[in-house]
Parts: sequence; structure tokens; C-alpha cells
Amino acid sequence: EGMCQQKGGLTLREVLEQFALLQSYGLPLTAPAITVSRSAVGVMTAHKAKGLEFEVVCLPHLTDNVWGGSRARSSTFDLPVTKHEVTDAKALLEDDERRLFYVSLTRAKRRLLCSHSVMNIEGREFAPSRFLTDLLGVHITEVDQAKFMEEFNPLTALTPVPRAKIDVAFLRSALEERGWSATSFNNYHESPWEFIYKNVLRIPSIKTPELQFGTAVHAVLERIVRHQTAQGTAPDDAMIIGWLDTALGQNVLSTSEFTRLHERGMKAVFGYQQKLKEALLPGMTTRTEFGVKATLSTGLADFPEVLLTGNFDRIDSGNDGMAIRVVDYKTGKPKTRGEIAGTTKTSNGNYKRQLVFYALLLSLQSDERLKTSTTVLSFVEPDQKGVIHEESFSITEDEIAELKAEIIEATRSVVSGECLTVPCDPEVSDFCHLAERLR
Repeated sequence: EGMCQQKGGLTLREVLEQFALLQSYGLPLTAPAITVSRSAVGVMTAHKAKGLEFEVVCLPHLTDNVWGGSRARSSTFDLPVTKHEVTDAKALLEDDERRLFYVSLTRAKRRLLCSHSVMNIEGREFAPSRFLTDLLGVHITEVDQAKFMEEFNPLTALTPVPRAKIDVAFLRSALEERGWSATSFNNYHESPWEFIYKNVLRIPSIKTPELQFGTAVHAVLERIVRHQTAQGTAPDDAMIIGWLDTALGQNVLSTSEFTRLHERGMKAVFGYQQKLKEALLPGMTTRTEFGVKATLSTGLADFPEVLLTGNFDRIDSGNDGMAIRVVDYKTGKPKTRGEIAGTTKTSNGNYKRQLVFYALLLSLQSDERLKTSTTVLSFVEPDQKGVIHEESFSITEDEIAELKAEIIEATRSVVSGECLTVPCDPEVSDFCHLAERLR
């Protein structure tokens, strides 16, 4: 039902594809229940509080129009009913509310705070709940409001957060477990704090529509290549549109964003098909979303090797099974060779460093068939003239050796904790205000 509301209708095939996707990731069809930590502030209705107890309970909005003075929503009767046994529905509702009010009061183990507004924003006076006035002076003590407001400081009720310090042993264990990827090493190259927060602590970040679009297009291209490799022919248009619908539908997008990105995706994917037909020649084998791992010897006595990982969009191999090239898809405006290599004023060399990282990773493989130094950045979206751009780089041994030395030095800095002493440049990293708390 939710999928139909989001997309305005679904075919049976689309529903089955969505179920299969959820199953492949081990996700349930229904959302799990959310539990609240005992150390957190729980906000809930009186009905939800039944059966629970808390040290302190706050009951706001105790006005007569909310508790005790509500108009009956419907005429309710206890059955069976005779003409002499008709009960006042309003009285019944008030009894129900009084019992619910009692439930709310008795959730507190140590302290109960009740409050109500004297008037609304328009200046109309509110009367306190009749349930509350029944208890005043007997079970509940009225507080001097002026004195209470003068002394009230919510910050004093909060437990001070201890100053956190990152444990060097944690840095070491994280690198030992996860190693380096092209992305994490590029983050470190920009700033060690980018690496610490994004790849070690894994601070969540909002996935922009651009990133969601790129992920969706990658997923569609993977399915197109797999179909074309297995069947020998390109998938039909309806299949591609269905794959794009599914890929974009997994993201949190507004209707206007979904429409805009869907149109952009259609243009990109269908325009890129000709490039795929030219690249995937008969007799070739192609692997998509191919993940590889390798260990790099560091020469460090206390950390002799470090894990390297990579996930390639596509590896093309010839008739002899030997890898010809590694292809990485990119969405967005095509880059020039200078921008990729980092030789322009506005570029940082991350694209080229990623390609060298891939070449290093493949050079460490025991399977000789995977070793290739040819890396390709393939820009899926055309330029203003409608031309698809690809830039191919043949990575040299010197470039691989230079990157290897940089990775070893970064590894030494992380496992020793030296990276924590590097100043954080706010022009480079958005985490500098947080970095000071971990020094």
C-alpha cells in the first residue's frame, strides 16, 4: 500500500521485485518496534504509558478542555440496554478519562509534575482540569509559579557530558578490521579528521539527491550489463524503466525530486546504452560490482600489514580471460583529464588517486587474470553537445609505488595516534568543531 501511494500505482512485477530486494538484504516487510533507552526521556501518550513506571513523570496540558471537559465523541452504551438503563454518554466518557488520568498519575515512582496553561496565545483563559482541582491540597501541592520560573533552569537538570577522547587502540582496531578503501584513503588525504569521523566513527550524513541519483544509476547499469552479458542482447526499454523506478523508489525523495531525477536517469541510461554496446564485444567477459581484497606489507614492526579493499563497477576481460580494463562509472558533469589528475586549480586529484588505488589493489592479487593497469573513468551523462566522455589511464609502476608509500605512512600515523595531533582545517573538513572534543 505504501509503495502504491508513493508511486501512484504498481505492477505485480514491481511488487515482486521490491519484495525480492528486501529479502536479499534480510529486511522485514514491517518496521520493527522502537524501544526507548532507560536513560532517555520518553515522550508518550497516557495509553502507551500503561504498565510502565518512571522515577519522574511530567503531565502537561491539564486543562479542562483536554482532561475532563471533552465533548463526547459518540453515543456509547453498555449492552444490553433497556429504556430504563440508558447511561449518559458524556458521563461515561468522563469516567473513562478519569481512569486514564489515574493511570497517568500512578506512573510516577518518585516525583509527579503537573502543569497547565492559564491562557492560550489569543488571551482566552483556560480552566485547570476538574481532575486536578479535586486533588489540589490533598495529594498535590501547588507551586508558586513566579518563584518556580525564577529558579527554573533546565540546563542544571542535565548531566554534564564528559569530555570524550578517542582511544588510539580503537583507531588501530578499526583500521585492522576495515583497512583502506579508495574512498577512505581519499578522505584521509584531504584531512585525517575526515577519515576519523567518516570512516572510523562513521558519523551519519544525509544522502543528497545527487548521491541517491548516482547510486540508482549504478544499480541500473549493473543490471543492464548483466542482462546483456548473459543474454547476448540489450534489455528492452520496459525492463530498464522498471529497474530505474525500483532503484529510485528505494530513496527518500519528494514527488518533484523523484520526477526530476527519473527524467534525468532515463536520459542518462538510454543515452549510455550505445557506449555499452561498443564496449561489450562478443567473446568478452564482464564482471559487475566485483569486490576484491588484498593485504599490503607495511614494514611496520607493530602493524606489519594492512587490508586494502575495493568494489569495481566493471572489469572487462578478453577471450583469454585476462583483464583488459577496470571501469568506474561517474554521474554528473564530465571531467577533463586535468581535473581527474588533479593538475587544475579547482581539483584535488581524488579521481586519479582512486584509479591508482585500484591498480595497486589488482597488482596484489594472486590471480594473474585480474592484473591490469588500465583504468577507465566513464561518465554516464553526456556533455552539453550530447557526447559521452571516457578517460582511460594506464597506471605506471612509479605511480603505484608512490601511492603504496603514502598508504604505509598514513597507516603509521593512524596506528600511532599521530593523526590526532594534525590541525583540522575548517576549509577542508566540516568536523573541525567536533575534532577539538577528541584531542
